[in-house]
Amino acid sequence: MGIVMKKTSNKCFLLIIMILIGTLVLSGCVGKKTEITPNPPENSSPADSPPAAGNDPQPEKTNTPTEQEIISGLIAKGQEIKEMSYDLVMIGAGLSAESKVFLKEKKMKIDSVFNGQRMISILDFDQGELLTYLPGDPVATKMKITEYQGQDHITPLDYLHELEKADFRPAGTETVNGMECKAVTVISPEGSYKMWLSTQYGIVVKVEGGPDVQGVIEYKNIQVGPGTVAEDTFELPPGMEILDIEEMFQQNELPPNEV
Repeated sequence: MGIVMKKTSNKCFLLIIMILIGTLVLSGCVGKKTEITPNPPENSSPADSPPAAGNDPQPEKTNTPTEQEIISGLIAKGQEIKEMSYDLVMIGAGLSAESKVFLKEKKMKIDSVFNGQRMISILDFDQGELLTYLPGDPVATKMKITEYQGQDHITPLDYLHELEKADFRPAGTETVNGMECKAVTVISPEGSYKMWLSTQYGIVVKVEGGPDVQGVIEYKNIQVGPGTVAEDTFELPPGMEILDIEEMFQQNELPPNEV
């Protein structure tokens, strides 16, 4: 009888131990919470995420050109011109001259009035020759362009080539002869002087002072583009005789043994 009770007691003891272990295991499972990470939305992208600290989007930089860049652009624009006409007015040293000028490629015609005297000149830059005559006169003289001393054959395009290499400073925007212009101050060893460039054509329309200008030069009534200058503009009047100045001097030159 005692033996039976002992076995029964052992079984009860083992049962109590198993119940306690099971309780501990269950309590451990219940007390521990499982963290679940939610899946991101199917249509999410990195762009939907808020920017990280310190990486705020920067404002876009504007590419506004400087005055110096605008003027350089006008110079390049003007150098593309191949055909134009304009009125030239030169005032200085108590004298004035007015000319109507036609320019096409490498030829130029100047119809000038200087101190009441009208004179017409036709320049061929490829040949390096200059023809000059008075209206109504049947004779035109021919000479080399390099021997010509006037300033009326200086074109707005010539000033562009000078300005391209010069040291200049922007001097604001002004209206000259009804045209909006960029004014520039040119710095040279001979002193500073001013030029005005048309924003429409990109050419010099006024020069005040300078090493080659004694006074003011202005270009007015400017016309630019193909068809501006007629094909027969650079032809001499019919029947006109040409007197070559260089040949005339060569013919009149005495041989060395007769000097």
